[in-house]
Amino acid sequence: MKTPKFYGLLSLLIAIMTLSLSGVWAQVLKPVLPNNVPPSPTAAGLGQYGEIEVGHYSGLPNTSIPLYTYSQGGYDFGIALSYQNAGLRYLDEASYVGLGWSLNCSGVITRSIKWVEDLMPGVGYSRVHPNNLEVWETDTEPDIFYYNVNGIAGKFVLPYSSGTLYAKSLNQQDDTRIYLDANNNFVMTTPDGIIYRFEHKEMAKVTSNNVSATRISAWYLTRIELLNKEIILFKYKPNPLKLKNSTTQGHVTQTLSMIPQSGSPNPSCYEYLGYPQTLGSNTSTETDEVLLESIEGKNGKVTFAYSARNDIGTVSGSASRVQSISVLNGNGEIRKFTFGYGYFSSGNSNTVIGNRLKLLSVTETGVGVNNQSKVHSFYYNEGTIPDKTHLSGKYFGFYDTNPTVALLNKIVYPTKGYTEFTYQNHDYSAAPVPNAGILPKDLGVRIWKIANRDATGTLLLDREYTYTKKNTAGNPVSSGKLISYATNQYESSQIVDVLCNNTTYLIKVNRRITYSTSIVPLGGSSTVVGYDQVTVTDKDGQGNNGKSEYYYVNNVDSYSNIIPGLQGTHDYKNGTLTTERQYRWDGAANDFRIVREARYQQQYLETVIHQGLVYVPGTTGGSYSVSSFKSRPQGITETKYESTSDSLQTSHSYTYSTNYLQPEVVQTTGSSGKVERISKRYPYHFTSTGVYAAMVSVNQLNPVIEETYSAGGVTMHTATTSYRQIGTGASAIYVPDSIKTRKYGSPSTENRIIFSNYTGNGKLQHAKLADGPPEAYQWGHGQEFVVAEVTNGNNSSDTYSIFPSYGNVSVPITISATNSFTFTSMAPGDITLQLLQGTFMGSGITLSMSYTISGPLSRSGAFCMNNNPNDPCYYTNVNNNKVVISNAPAGTYTLLIRSNTTISGSTAGVSCTYMGGQLAATALKDFFYEGFEEATGAATSMPYAGKRYRSGTYTVPFTRPDNRQYTVEYRYLQNGKWIFQKKAYQNNMVLNEGTAIDEVRVYPSGAGMATYTHEPMIGVTSKTDENGRTVFYDYDAFQRLWRIRDDEGNIIEEYKYNYRTN
Repeated sequence: MKTPKFYGLLSLLIAIMTLSLSGVWAQVLKPVLPNNVPPSPTAAGLGQYGEIEVGHYSGLPNTSIPLYTYSQGGYDFGIALSYQNAGLRYLDEASYVGLGWSLNCSGVITRSIKWVEDLMPGVGYSRVHPNNLEVWETDTEPDIFYYNVNGIAGKFVLPYSSGTLYAKSLNQQDDTRIYLDANNNFVMTTPDGIIYRFEHKEMAKVTSNNVSATRISAWYLTRIELLNKEIILFKYKPNPLKLKNSTTQGHVTQTLSMIPQSGSPNPSCYEYLGYPQTLGSNTSTETDEVLLESIEGKNGKVTFAYSARNDIGTVSGSASRVQSISVLNGNGEIRKFTFGYGYFSSGNSNTVIGNRLKLLSVTETGVGVNNQSKVHSFYYNEGTIPDKTHLSGKYFGFYDTNPTVALLNKIVYPTKGYTEFTYQNHDYSAAPVPNAGILPKDLGVRIWKIANRDATGTLLLDREYTYTKKNTAGNPVSSGKLISYATNQYESSQIVDVLCNNTTYLIKVNRRITYSTSIVPLGGSSTVVGYDQVTVTDKDGQGNNGKSEYYYVNNVDSYSNIIPGLQGTHDYKNGTLTTERQYRWDGAANDFRIVREARYQQQYLETVIHQGLVYVPGTTGGSYSVSSFKSRPQGITETKYESTSDSLQTSHSYTYSTNYLQPEVVQTTGSSGKVERISKRYPYHFTSTGVYAAMVSVNQLNPVIEETYSAGGVTMHTATTSYRQIGTGASAIYVPDSIKTRKYGSPSTENRIIFSNYTGNGKLQHAKLADGPPEAYQWGHGQEFVVAEVTNGNNSSDTYSIFPSYGNVSVPITISATNSFTFTSMAPGDITLQLLQGTFMGSGITLSMSYTISGPLSRSGAFCMNNNPNDPCYYTNVNNNKVVISNAPAGTYTLLIRSNTTISGSTAGVSCTYMGGQLAATALKDFFYEGFEEATGAATSMPYAGKRYRSGTYTVPFTRPDNRQYTVEYRYLQNGKWIFQKKAYQNNMVLNEGTAIDEVRVYPSGAGMATYTHEPMIGVTSKTDENGRTVFYDYDAFQRLWRIRDDEGNIIEEYKYNYRTN
């Protein structure tokens, strides 16, 4: 897609701000089904992206179809379809866009509940101190939580805390912060400072053995708070339907025999002892059907429409599927996506049991020229599927009669080119237990081949995946490992002491426990098979192109006991890439030749073991652990091969001085021995400075404050970007203040850019450049887009000469007496409070005063003073009568002083020193622009540029700020034609030519002015340059650049986007 590019300096600023991730127990109890509460099919589909190690390691393709990106305030939120399917499981339900598909249009935090849900007061894992956890009395297993929002995915546990509950991630790779607020809502802040709030709860009613409980099964995204404090809202349909589980998970415990070892038990004891009887435990759920209604921001909105489906049971009414997505700006619908469906079927007339929704197509349409529909079509391996109620008796639950049925095998694109997918069964050569005996057909499938073809069927790329390695004898074997192992059946023989009717009996109890269906939860390890080594070979129509080999961390789960319901201890480092090699095809040698190898080293830190304790009724118990930890790169060794005997090696090492995850020093050592270093320092390296401490407190960690480049041990270049705060409290925004550089040989740093003025929401209005004229900007459309850009112009704020200023607060020395002082600190700097000596010193009484300072930051504490040399409050001890608040941000503060002592007839004084100043230069805006796009009462029938103009005369509300000559430019409408006018400007000039006015510009001599019109969610629609020449940009039905016209309407350029139709 072609789009016009503008705003050179702003591009630099945006880049800067972007810089700115076993015990054992034995009991005899009635069986209770393990409480793995399933989220809704849609939440589960989104959650698995944080769960499964996607890619070569797991053999799972992750196909994405981007649909639309909503943009606001420099932030992009993507809407996309994603497909991921390891094979059909008996219990699989289709999401609301079809089996295997997820619609990434919101965000979700879901969880796999283990035993009791972790947030239950007094019982849940997150609510009980680890020292007080007790099997059957409290929850002894941590739930696993999964998050997925805008391409950010991961998993975490929520360990106990007496205060706020903070997430501990399982293999955390960026500095994202997640916590649970007082309303049991999750708040996630990414390291760029963007806040995601998950406040819409999906509730699930779980019923087991006639006992019901309602709990939260998922949290959905409700709002995104941008760095400039703007909001993107996610709204959901009210009064959701209740989705019913179409299957029942259960297990049976049979007491096969019960042999008295002494005495003869009374028959009345049989029921208590569970003999002879077969006990069952069935669980059903009723889960909210959460349906996103709209995404809304200041530039427009995206709405979602639904239609009925027949494959999901409900308490009442029909479940929904996504029927269409509409994109709207202020002028109406500009894009629409319509979904086409069918069903996979078992042939059962009860469609809730026998059907699963099938996505057949997505059709994109627009409004305007080039509106030929864009269609993605999807094809699958067809065949009869099993009913959801089928009792497989298999732990992993895959449909083994036809393992590849219902899998996506072809995508046809709008170009009529297509991609084909071929699958094969998993295999393995290692397992958690010897002789695991699980057949490959029971393990789901992996990708084998992917072929890309053009519309004529000509092969463009044939990619084949091989999952083998060489054993010690040099023979190829499967590189797969069966990651987890468990059984659906367990038999045990126990001798237990039983007290019945006041008599103790020694009883031998033989039990069998059988789970009727798969009990693989979303949590634990849902990657069934992982691979040590994967080889990807690419071929085109002419033969081999090359291949790549990938090597991964791949460890099987470990088990304290093999019993139903007990998961293993999983290694969450699995899937981490350790080595990759690329080869080219050497036709002369008829073999592959290595061209590159890279070895990766990771560093792991902050590892915490979270213990899970499990008791399965009628058996012994066991334990497992879940490890939360952080990981970050430690080094890369890269070797490039020119030939089999000639290679060049480069090593990259990463060092850190904190536990944050961004590399601080990257050192590169070349094959010649030359060493280069790039050192970066972030806000958390400068927390003694108020603005950076504030940035860290809101998790705005990404901005690079200082960057240094050195070669051969010599510093060649240093760049420092300082930040400042706009606004206070929750409204505070942090923006670049200046960029300074120092080059090799220079004794000091030099200002390169000073960002001297911003709007209230952080949009740059004025910047001074060391090597060029100042740049000024005006913003429109809710301060979203630049509408005027002036070179050698001003749009500056008041500037001040900064110097220390002083104030005093006098307070009567009477208990609870107060006084306050309000002051404005004009620049970041120290605030010093000093309790002063006074007549009270002769009283022999110790004076105690409290202080509270509020404003851009808050502090409180106490002073004391007396005249006793042996007392800590002696007046020479400044630790008790003086406070320095270092590097306090600029802003208005209030100091409150309160007396904690009564000394009759005396007063006390507290001095306050801060960074004051006086006005050095008043705010100056020396240009004016009005395009009437946001003007009240503007006409719309025939604008010159944009969508609106002024009908009748217009008085320009601008007064020249100095004695320079000013020029006014505008268009006026006469006899149906817009005419350009340019002349000298006088204050409050009336423009009265013609019948209408548009595009009014006023600027001083020596300045160059460019102005722009925009249509939100479409693009820039015109640019008028400093010579008054206008270029118009027209877009087609899909917001792609269609043509460029001059101010006479002549076409300069035109683009056509044609898709093959046969």
